[in-house]
Amino acid sequence: VAERRIRELQDLARTMLIHANRRWPQAINAHLWPYALRMANETLNSTPDIARNIIPIEAFSGVKDIAVNPKHFYHFGCPVYVLNNALQAGQKIDKWIEQSRVGIYLGPSLQHERTVALVLSLTTGLASPQFYVRMDSTFQTMRPSFGEQLPLSKWQEECHFTKVQET
Repeated sequence: VAERRIRELQDLARTMLIHANRRWPQAINAHLWPYALRMANETLNSTPDIARNIIPIEAFSGVKDIAVNPKHFYHFGCPVYVLNNALQAGQKIDKWIEQSRVGIYLGPSLQHERTVALVLSLTTGLASPQFYVRMDSTFQTMRPSFGEQLPLSKWQEECHFTKVQET
């Protein structure tokens, strides 16, 4: 049973990583494996078992009727647009300043409500929970025809996974 679960987790995490990498190769790579594995586990725990007609998280906790909303599930590695920090704090900003920044969706936050996303910053390489987000589950904004300006992904350099190119 344990080996089957491990195989299911590996297959699902690998599939999520390959899908995200094909859609956004500049930002998604195998270094995100732990997050993909964690999200695969969360997905399997929230998916109903057809044979027993129960969600695994309900069987584990003993609590019936745990509300799992499919609207809160998004594709691993999809672009996330996070509201500017000043706007999150209720401050006003100049209308010409960008109101959001792009990040990578790593799954739901484990310490917060299910609607809070864990987002990897493209510039700092830090993963943090974010509430004010918009997901692009279809990766439409990463297509070259969307504007020919893909966001630069510097998180690999910040985490020392790639060498910084000298200019």
